Amino acid sequence: MTHHNLSILSIAQTLIALSSKKSLRYCYPSQETLLLLLRKYHQVEISRRTLNRHLKIMEDLGLIERRRRITKGPHGRPLFNSTLYILRKRIFKIAAGFMKAIKKAFTPHFPTHPQIDRDDESGYLPLNELKARIRELVASLA
Repeated sequence: MTHHNLSILSIAQTLIALSSKKSLRYCYPSQETLLLLLRKYHQVEISRRTLNRHLKIMEDLGLIERRRRITKGPHGRPLFNSTLYILRKRIFKIAAGFMKAIKKAFTPHFPTHPQIDRDDESGYLPLNELKARIRELVASLA
């Protein structure tokens, strides 16, 4: 799976999380908010232009529908609000399938007890090793 596809998956997960907060199938974050959340929770650094390209791809694939929200501003001028993102059923199926694949791939590595036999005191996988395992999993799914 390419970096491009990982970015799209991260955007999908972010939109799902935002809509799930209120048990809805839509959300309306600003592009700046989306970029901030991608950076904070997915360590994905992309430009606004790349975000829009990825959103267009997601729309073309039938994962989301985008609707511009325009209201009348002062003196009758149009006031552009954040875009409404309507999540299609397909996006939830893809996200659920990906999470199922991750769980299946990591079950042999993670016993039911949350700790793993490690040399360090914490008992948990170091972040870089966990990221490497996730990259291997994603590559095997491609």
